[in-house]
Parts: sequence; C-alpha cells; structure tokens
Amino acid sequence: GGGSSLEMIANGLDPSLSSSWRSSRQYGGSPGADSQGTSEDVVINELLTHTDLPQVDRIELFNPTGTNIDIGGWYISDSGQDYFRYRIPAGTTIAAGGYWGTDENQLGFGFKGEQSDDAWLIAADESGRPTRFIDHVRFSATENGVSLGRWPNGSGELFPMNSQTFGNENSGPASPEVFISEFHYHPPADAGNGLTAGQREFVEVWNGTETPSVVSHWRLRGGVDFDFPASTILPNGGGVILVGFDPEVDSDTAAAFRQQFNVAGDVPLYGPFEGVLDNGGETLRIERPEDAADLGVGYILVDRVEFDDQSPWPTSADGLGMSIHRKPAK
Repeated sequence: GGGSSLEMIANGLDPSLSSSWRSSRQYGGSPGADSQGTSEDVVINELLTHTDLPQVDRIELFNPTGTNIDIGGWYISDSGQDYFRYRIPAGTTIAAGGYWGTDENQLGFGFKGEQSDDAWLIAADESGRPTRFIDHVRFSATENGVSLGRWPNGSGELFPMNSQTFGNENSGPASPEVFISEFHYHPPADAGNGLTAGQREFVEVWNGTETPSVVSHWRLRGGVDFDFPASTILPNGGGVILVGFDPEVDSDTAAAFRQQFNVAGDVPLYGPFEGVLDNGGETLRIERPEDAADLGVGYILVDRVEFDDQSPWPTSADGLGMSIHRKPAK
C-alpha cells in the first residue's frame, strides 16, 4: 500500500525467505526492466522533532556523493498515506558532500516528537509524479530540543545526538547515563547447577552516574522484553540484572543463578523478561517514557546494542560460557 513493489534482491536466492526480498526503490516497481536496486545518493541525516518555541522542528538532507545533486521537485513527508506534503523548490541543489535543510515553517507540518513518526524523501518528475523512494526513516519519541542524527554521519542509524549540528557533520550520539553493561545471550547447553540455558541468560542494566537514577516504567525491548516496575531505582554506580525467570517466585532458581555467576545478595534480580536472546545476534534497547505521567505517549531511546555472533564481536560468548561486557569509556 506504500507504492513499492516487492522485488528479489538477487537471482538464485530462496524465494520462500523474506530476507530474499526488498521493497522496490522505484515508485510502482519496474515491470519489464531491471531494478535500480538500492541507492544512497541523498539521505535524511538529522531531524529535530520535539520542540517548543522559539525552536521549531527541522530536517537535514546530506549528499554523501562526489557529485552535485538536483533535488528540486522532490517531496518531503511525515506520512506514508500522503507523500506530497511538501515539495522542494525547483532548482534546489545539494553540493557534493554538502547539506540542505528546512524547518516546519516552510514544510507546513511538524513531526510527532512525543511519539513514533516517519520521514520520507521521494524524487518526482517535472509533472510531480513520484518516481523513486530516496530515503525513509522511522524514529521513536525524542527529548525536547534533542536532535536525531545518523551515526556514523551520513550512513549509520539514527541516534539522539550530543548537540544539534544542522548544516554540518553530526556531533555523535549522546552518552547514556543508564546503559546495557553486560549480557549473556548463548549459555552452554549444560553448565551444571541444574539451570537451563534459558535460566542462565541475563541482561545487566547499569547506572553510570554518581546519583541514584529512577527508572520507573522504563523498559527493555528487542530480543527480550521487560518493563521496570514503578518506583524502581538504580543506585549510583550500580545496577540490576534482568533474567528469564521470576526470582520472587522461583527462589531456588534465583539462588542457583547467584551461585552460578557469583552474584552478591544485594544485587537485585528482576524478571521474568519475555522471550529468549537470539544465539545469532539481535538488537537490545533501553527506552524511557517521554512522559512518566502518560505512558501512552511514547518512549525515548536511551541505549541500543546491536550484537552478533560473528567476529569482530567476541566469538567466545557464542555458546562457550562467556558473556559480553561493555568496555569502559576512555
């Protein structure tokens, strides 16, 4: 319903697998002709989506190529149901390695900064007919005045930035005060103590600040899901361990877990999280409510880890008994 066709990524792939397919870059597909494949000639590079006056929402485009690109007549939208919300003026060009941006005063719309939203960039012909999907990003709620930017600049995924850098290279992600510090995603099948492999999985969440951090209604999402109870507080320089069983109900399993991993009695165990960690790698996210008084509004990304079981990730954590630790910041 969004205007793309489904196309095979390459000949010889298994057509029964979703990973063998992608949405077409061309609007309406390319029946009877070769696909144009994917293209990153212009990207949505930075967004400011949650503002109070005098600040206004903004969007920045970046041209990572070595050639000037005419973007006149292209469309910017926040809706997959209406791609024609704003048309870039004719004759607009982004220089090679350059930036171009606009704000909600020119766009005629703002983004939903207190909840999830989208941004689309679509090429069009002279008549205004859409021809090609240039870029599309979907993002979660953001903190007021904090921009989202690609990291690495121009090619990576969107993260909350240290500072707004419209018209220049992105500043880099803001360092989270609460973060995923350790996880055990592929325990050995049998490591003694009567624990199953699933009962030995864990995710450690740490408070790296010098003051206690209230994480009421924060949540872990991705491969496994967990909602922190109300009034949960992480001590300064301390954390909690999230597990796949209920430590309050299953005290024997909790005791065996503490013995297995030499976990002190004053370190809280919380659980159960839903699901199991993927032995092949996946994404884990810590998110906090944009408004703790209204949990239906949206959640802000605090920390994200995208891990894999292949090098350069530590392969000793892939079923050989090791966990993955986060290195301290230099």
